[in-house]
Amino acid sequence: AYTSGGALGTELAGSGRIGALLGSCATDGLASNDDACLRGFIQRFGRIALRAPLTSTQVDLYRRAAGSTPVAPAAVAQVIGLMLSSARFLYVVEQGAPAASEPRTPLTAHELAARMALHFWNGLPDADLNSAADSGQLLVDSVFAAQVARLATHPRAEAGVREFFAQWFRLHELAELDARVGEPVFDAFRAGYLPAADTRENAIAEIGDLVAHLWRTGGTLQEVLTDRRSFARSAAIASIYGVPPWNGTAAPVEFPQPERSGLLTRVAFTASGSAITRPIMKGYRIRSALLCQVLPPPPADAMNAVVAISPAQTTREVVEQLTEQPGSSCAACHVSLLNPLGFVTENFDALGRLRTTQRLFDAQGRPVGERPVRTAVTVPINGSAVPVADARQLTQAILASGEFERCFARQYFRFTLGREASAPDVGVLADLEARARAGARLPELLARVALRPEFRTRDFR
Repeated sequence: AYTSGGALGTELAGSGRIGALLGSCATDGLASNDDACLRGFIQRFGRIALRAPLTSTQVDLYRRAAGSTPVAPAAVAQVIGLMLSSARFLYVVEQGAPAASEPRTPLTAHELAARMALHFWNGLPDADLNSAADSGQLLVDSVFAAQVARLATHPRAEAGVREFFAQWFRLHELAELDARVGEPVFDAFRAGYLPAADTRENAIAEIGDLVAHLWRTGGTLQEVLTDRRSFARSAAIASIYGVPPWNGTAAPVEFPQPERSGLLTRVAFTASGSAITRPIMKGYRIRSALLCQVLPPPPADAMNAVVAISPAQTTREVVEQLTEQPGSSCAACHVSLLNPLGFVTENFDALGRLRTTQRLFDAQGRPVGERPVRTAVTVPINGSAVPVADARQLTQAILASGEFERCFARQYFRFTLGREASAPDVGVLADLEARARAGARLPELLARVALRPEFRTRDFR
């Protein structure tokens, strides 16, 4: 951290930038005002970097780092480097109001401003928020609520919305889609479709564009699951959907295939980066990420099991044979918890293309036949065994169970406060879940946790 801060300080203070950084007092040739010049810079820059006005003791500390040449580039670089390696810059330091003694201690105005900016913008407070903190008005309920409404709908909030859903849906787990180009089986499977180096990133970005569009237009959490419009900006992803690329401003085009029912059928949720799908991993992502259900670790004898391509069986048949043998250590989880959730989208191939049959290849990539894919399953959700025929019915079953909204509340709480919920947080989770189930608009829903009293306090228990 110190090395990085020093490098940034050297860059900021070099190349003739001292005048722009400190003001004309640094370049007027007068030594008499150099001390005041540097102190003014420390107060201004420190207010931004440390997210609160500096005390006189802090100003003195950073002033001493400059030695006897306060406006020399090397001295200013030393000050900046020291400030950017401070714990108060690198970490969120929350001590709470000095006189408070309760386990749940109110944050100071500046701590609250920093938390709000990080929550909504993943960045620093702006001038308006800093002004409310400096005056103490941010601790007034009406002013705080107005600032929450402003931050939650500000364009800067979009990045945080995208990041939350990317983390919740574990989009980073999507494999590179072009990694196997050149392999005989994959080249035969892709049949002329050529994924590019950025196809994976574009598939992930489509989910970000979906949630950002719903956030901007007042969509609901349920619509994240059910929206049937393409937000693919790249030709590579749009061609899989059979629609023109989206330009980001026009009305998104609906999927032409009725089988493509929403989130679970988008490329980011169906593609695998190989010639075969990965139903086990698809099922695990839905069960663990979207429904927040904790699964036991796989038995030791299953760690090296490989789902290999078969010239005679579909991927579903291979997985069933490998994991669903009665009495095996795998069957307990795979038969009910994992496989069905992955099998239900087997009518989409490993690039996310719609299909009714799976083409089979030998090890050299020669076609040897086709077999029909099966998607009908029985899925245990919320204590009930629900028969579903396709992804649309699975989506409806998930929504009917309420598990999606419950999982959202848990994940958004963790994303917001940086910790797992505990017993005192039951009220927050219940509030978020209830509002999500009631169809609250995304901007309102994502701002709700900040309006809870827990957001404005620090729990020292």
